[in-house]
Amino acid sequence: MLAKDEQQSSWPPPERKLAIRSPGAIALAYAALAALWALLSDPAIEWFIGHNAAALAYVPNLRRLAFIAVTASLLYFLLRRGNRRLEAAHAALELREVEGEAERSRIERIARIGHWTWQPDPEKLDWHGGHIEHSDSAAAIFGVTPADLAVSNREYIDRFVYPVDRERVAKAFAALDTGYTLEYRIVRPDGDIRTLFEVAENVYDRSGHYLLTQGTMQDITDQRQTERVLIEYQGRLDMALWAAKAAYWELDPRTGAHKMMESYYSMLGYPLDESPRERQAWLSLVHPEDVKRLEASLRLAPFDDLDHECEFRIKTKDGSWRWMLSRFRAAAFDGSGHPTRLQGIDSDITARKEAELAVQLERNRARLYLDVAGAILAVLDIESRVVLLNRRGSETLGISERDAIGKNWFDAFSPPEDREAQRASYAAFLAGERGPGQDIEMTLVTAAGEVRLITWHDTLLRNDEGRIVGGISSGEDITVRRKLEARLEELVTRDELTGAFNRRHFMTQAPAEMQRALRYHRPLSFIFLDLDDFKSVNDRYGHATGDDVLKAFSRLCQDTFRPTDLFARYGGEEFVVMLPESEIAQAVGAAERLRTAMRNLMIPADPPVRGLTASIGVGALLGEADSLDAILERIDQAAYQAKAGGKDRIIVTPRPSPDVGAAG
Repeated sequence: MLAKDEQQSSWPPPERKLAIRSPGAIALAYAALAALWALLSDPAIEWFIGHNAAALAYVPNLRRLAFIAVTASLLYFLLRRGNRRLEAAHAALELREVEGEAERSRIERIARIGHWTWQPDPEKLDWHGGHIEHSDSAAAIFGVTPADLAVSNREYIDRFVYPVDRERVAKAFAALDTGYTLEYRIVRPDGDIRTLFEVAENVYDRSGHYLLTQGTMQDITDQRQTERVLIEYQGRLDMALWAAKAAYWELDPRTGAHKMMESYYSMLGYPLDESPRERQAWLSLVHPEDVKRLEASLRLAPFDDLDHECEFRIKTKDGSWRWMLSRFRAAAFDGSGHPTRLQGIDSDITARKEAELAVQLERNRARLYLDVAGAILAVLDIESRVVLLNRRGSETLGISERDAIGKNWFDAFSPPEDREAQRASYAAFLAGERGPGQDIEMTLVTAAGEVRLITWHDTLLRNDEGRIVGGISSGEDITVRRKLEARLEELVTRDELTGAFNRRHFMTQAPAEMQRALRYHRPLSFIFLDLDDFKSVNDRYGHATGDDVLKAFSRLCQDTFRPTDLFARYGGEEFVVMLPESEIAQAVGAAERLRTAMRNLMIPADPPVRGLTASIGVGALLGEADSLDAILERIDQAAYQAKAGGKDRIIVTPRPSPDVGAAG
């Protein structure tokens, strides 16, 4: 929809048509005037002259004269008004013509187009004479004024047309009966040579007699220069491809139309007349083992405009096989994104393949280097400045090699909290204190501020005199691996719901602590926790709320017990705690603190879960004959007794003998 002011004011203005009065309306007005005159003229004249008999004799003549005067006045008024309208319309038409001519001139200047008109001598239809007029835009192409171009055709050719083209232009000008389409060059007064494309047409009157010739010319110099540059570029490209033993090709995947450069087959030894033209004929030259792989590589996904490559073998004229490397990409797609034209260059890589085979025995020796090149590779000088950083290192750090070179590694890439320790460790290595090489793990910080963990293998670099001048380090980013290991460790040792240690971890760690307590005669106590009425919570609130209760209770236990205590979920709503360096009384005190804290525990629900309690059994390691299974059995039974005795209470199992827990 147009804007309001665009609707009210548009250019060019709407055409104003001349308003011609209807002849019927004019006749009706004239009849009305005549009728009024017939009815009113006699009374009016009599009233004017009175009843004078002598004067009444002149009444007919006066009436005629008065009618003529009134009619003439009316006609004068109508003609004057019409003349003003005609003058206004003529001025508007002239304005539109001027504006149209200005707009056409502007467009012609932008497009470097001009026009001209040639009118020959009517007495002598000869292309040598006549009068020619050029537009301002045409004169601008020549770098002159229109007056400078107001010359005869002969003089125009001699003054402006490039000498080599003059004869061809003269022949075109001489063809007055047909017009012409012509491309030729002109020379401007400043010496600049321009190329014109010109079309001329003859104009005839209704009788078929020739009147004049009109022409349009366009400056196509830039276009022709671009074409010449492209031709030169194509020539250089062909030469480069020939020197590189490569050739260009195009393929329409829909139709299988395959276009090859002539040099494609010449580098395979085929004469031009024996070169396969159809795609199937070309495929018949490809090694049978490579056809399917090559065809598969050419089937691209919709809108895939990435670079692709494929190696294959092709048969030469003498029957030998040549290795080709085809690099290609999609250059056009249809509306569904499917490629409609592939463009590629095939290069003869036979020599490279032969060289690869020749160095096959050397690969084992170079394997270490290739492994290093596949990892992070950094070379530091004796001042720990970066001398070399490979692509993998740049990608890991998020910085280009150019920006990294010259920076002190530890100032630029070590986390602040680890910087000085890492600097000292590497300085000891450069001092030869760690031998010729070392394996070490260090953190680094990327340009994005992310801390990564790298495992490094460092090797000293020495000059010809054997002096240490720096170190070369190959590294592997093990950040993700360590996180996965930590996560795996957590999954193995932690209960997924509550976050407490699981039963397996408890059963693995507790025996070692028992052996330590026995060896050093230290006390070791255990607590068994069994939540009261947990089934009723599940039945009333649902299992989701039951899970929330277990998680809240687990957090409360971890906040209540010491970090050195081993707290684990034993199963269901049962939990177990091992308390190193704790007598029975200390364990009972810890259990009592937990029982008290449970009274304030509230789990959000509808209504909230409150008043959670537990039946608690407490026991201790009784001696070398005691076992973990026996201890767990005792404190489990104690918790059972607490539950049977009314719940929310602590029962202590038999205490250890006096020698257990005494200092040795």
